[in-house]
Amino acid sequence: MEVEEEERDLSSWKVRIYNVDNKVDPSTGKLTPTYTIFVQRIKPIDGTVISEWTVERRLSDFYTLESKLTEFHGDFPDTQLPPCGLLAPSPPTEAHLYESYIQKLLTNPSLRGSDLLHWFLSSSGDFIVEENAFGRLLRKSVPISLRKERGQNIEPFISTFFISTDSKARNKSEWKDFEMTPRNIRCITNTVFGDNLGLNIHAFPSKPVDSILLPHLKGPSDCLIFLGIKVFKVPNFLIRLALAIHSLLNKPIDSLCSFLIETKLKSFLIPQRIAHFTKLLQWVIFEKQSKANPEEILQTLSHKINTLKGWSCPLYQTIFLIVQNPFLNKQLFYNLFDLIVDELFPDVVMKTK
Repeated sequence: MEVEEEERDLSSWKVRIYNVDNKVDPSTGKLTPTYTIFVQRIKPIDGTVISEWTVERRLSDFYTLESKLTEFHGDFPDTQLPPCGLLAPSPPTEAHLYESYIQKLLTNPSLRGSDLLHWFLSSSGDFIVEENAFGRLLRKSVPISLRKERGQNIEPFISTFFISTDSKARNKSEWKDFEMTPRNIRCITNTVFGDNLGLNIHAFPSKPVDSILLPHLKGPSDCLIFLGIKVFKVPNFLIRLALAIHSLLNKPIDSLCSFLIETKLKSFLIPQRIAHFTKLLQWVIFEKQSKANPEEILQTLSHKINTLKGWSCPLYQTIFLIVQNPFLNKQLFYNLFDLIVDELFPDVVMKTK
């Protein structure tokens, strides 16, 4: 059976039409173009030729093949012969047109086991398809799913037939088919979602007042001095030395810091790292089940920060304490969100102001 299926696999066949001769048609007694088709059956694995032969087919045989394939398999919009009929002009006789037509049929997956195409390319005699009354009656009365040669495309018909014979066909939905699953609803009654200070908005002044306690920081050098004083608790003589250097070299230092920050951001903000950061952010925000105890994480981070030495310990300790305040985190998010809206929609912000 495997050898027979390999022989009937028409996708491994190659055809060429070398010459066209005008020969007498026995049925009409007139000269008709006759094509010599050279056929090769090739092994798909290594491309070696298993067998080869030639067959002769008249011009009318190609149109007979097309009509029978359309009858059994339906239309092939991308594989058609030139029009031929009473109102159409006489069909062309160029060999390359009919060679291309046969080659397209051989590459069609639905025709790889076609009896008609196999007979057309392998039979040494005339290509004559017998017609009888029973065949015409069968084509008119039997669905097309049963008329496929060699049982092609009959599986959908069989599956549809078994479904139609099922006595317990579920045409309507039954209550027992549905299952109710509990919904995970996030609790938003926490105090962190409420008002931070409980102040009336009308109690605030109409114009913002500059704070006396916080200095006006203009560049990275000002921020470094501020961090040294407030966070790292640098001694006074170092602060005086930094202020002296700042008064002389504040602009070069700011330019150098801006250049370094811009270079680092360009190296960090690559598509791969942004995608990884997005996945981490999604995991943090939309995590369904916590994989670790928050208290254990808090103790572990506190222990690691306490093991640090030098100037990094107070820095990380301050940052860690800041991010533990939910109200401050919410206020920081609001400020960042306002900045993002200002950058994305400057026109809307200007109209609002």
